[in-house]
Amino acid sequence: DKSNAEFSKAYPHVNMNLNEVIDLQILPQFMFLKTTPLMFGVKVKKGFIKKGTKLRAISKDKTKEFFIGTITGMQKNNKNVDIGKENEDICVRIDSDKKYTYEKDFDDTFTLARYMDFEEEEIFSYIKKINMK
Repeated sequence: DKSNAEFSKAYPHVNMNLNEVIDLQILPQFMFLKTTPLMFGVKVKKGFIKKGTKLRAISKDKTKEFFIGTITGMQKNNKNVDIGKENEDICVRIDSDKKYTYEKDFDDTFTLARYMDFEEEEIFSYIKKINMK
């Protein structure tokens, strides 16, 4: 679609798949680095993930939610991969400027989902409006 192509050119750092829902389940048996940078296994329940995907952690009761970081690496069966697809188990490395610790700040009852900053939310809303015309 022409409007998406124009936005991709104007905002190359913005992921144009923002409307893609991401739902990741933390696999506690595959916890490798418990403090930022984090490294652990996830089950991709919905959507897909790739390097550069920003994630938020959401508690089961939805009372706690925060930006946990950005995926900077992924592996499947000890091999680097570019994408993690629905129903796959993937090891992710998540980097952040803030320090987070597994079992202190979050645990395997948390869900990981896509995080959008203000600029991405504005662009997504604008694209959605254009596509509805």
